[in-house]
Amino acid sequence: MFWKKAFPIVLGALCFSFVVPVFAQETADTRIAPLGFREILSEPGVTMWQKRNEYMQVISPHRGATLALLKGDMIPSDGVGTNFSRKDLRQWWKEWRRSEPDALTLANGQFFNTANPDKSPLAFSTKIDGIVYVGYGDESEYQNKKMLLRIGDRHATVEPFNDDASSLYDFPEANIIVGLKPDVSKQGNIRRGRTFVGTMANGNLLVFTTPAATQRYATRILTAFGAKRDRIMMLDGGGSTQLIHQGELLIPGMKNPTLRTLPLAIGVTKGE
Repeated sequence: MFWKKAFPIVLGALCFSFVVPVFAQETADTRIAPLGFREILSEPGVTMWQKRNEYMQVISPHRGATLALLKGDMIPSDGVGTNFSRKDLRQWWKEWRRSEPDALTLANGQFFNTANPDKSPLAFSTKIDGIVYVGYGDESEYQNKKMLLRIGDRHATVEPFNDDASSLYDFPEANIIVGLKPDVSKQGNIRRGRTFVGTMANGNLLVFTTPAATQRYATRILTAFGAKRDRIMMLDGGGSTQLIHQGELLIPGMKNPTLRTLPLAIGVTKGE
């Protein structure tokens, strides 16, 4: 993926322009960024890049960075799926930071039903600490349009999902989250909050968070960073899209005191 930029050349009275490719920046440890992004964070196993209010995390589990799935308390369900209590992301951060000294970032995760502000079932299957929690939309919604993120001790990979919640027990990873393919329309042509993840050929995981983008744009940014096109997954978006870095609320921003509460959050810790 590259951008092109035209430069003028003046020869006497004639002016020509030619186009040169502007390739993604790359260093020896494979950290890259498309034009316009700048590195704002570098920790063992994790770098973060920013372009205005867009943030990309480049996470290297093979270099010691880890991912955690944080869930609310289980509440008896009144329908299909498991209900979890919901918390403000800032509350999630305070609780997680007390038990995890290397906590670096915290973002939103799984799609969920927003009808009840206190408790919600997750839309799709989720495996947390070896236990599979069934989603209300596993078999009834977006069949053959789902992806999953397998989170291991030294790896994290995005791949297609077969809609069968029980199959998550076949994977050795204790933590797996299910999302949607990036071309499934969730108000796809509207600029709204987006949280996308993708995997690179070198094993890095990309987490892209922005308060306003189309699905096509989010996909393009992930591929520009090096994500494989068939290894990109969409997580919950809209008002759920949130990002905290070491206690600072980057999205939707500190000026917004009211956050949508969430039943699930994705935490990132730095390597050693």
